[in-house]
Amino acid sequence: MIRRLRLWWKAYFRRYELRHVTALVDQYREPSGRVTAEFYRSWEWHEVRYDFLRSCKNRLRCWLCRRQRGDRNEAGDAVRLVVDHIYPVSRYPHLALDTDNLQLLCNDCNRGKSNRHTHDYR
Repeated sequence: MIRRLRLWWKAYFRRYELRHVTALVDQYREPSGRVTAEFYRSWEWHEVRYDFLRSCKNRLRCWLCRRQRGDRNEAGDAVRLVVDHIYPVSRYPHLALDTDNLQLLCNDCNRGKSNRHTHDYR
């Protein structure tokens, strides 16, 4: 009985969390469906991003091409690392604040990936 009650509460809070995150992302959505830059300035996104970067502090390099911050790319520019959503926020808003949906890519790899691919490079 207690086990079933715990499972029910866990499922209830998971549904509540999904509704909350989806509502949060929807307030930053344009009529075209795109998520505005305001989402990436929100307190919730900064908190999740900070937690993610702390969890991968020993692996601060692009998870696709393996370049580190400060290396040079083909154009001679310094490599900039960005936190990327594996499943894009535009199509999966309920995963926007899930740390399991994040990966570390350089700016070049992130632009090449865009929102068309959902490859996990971990």
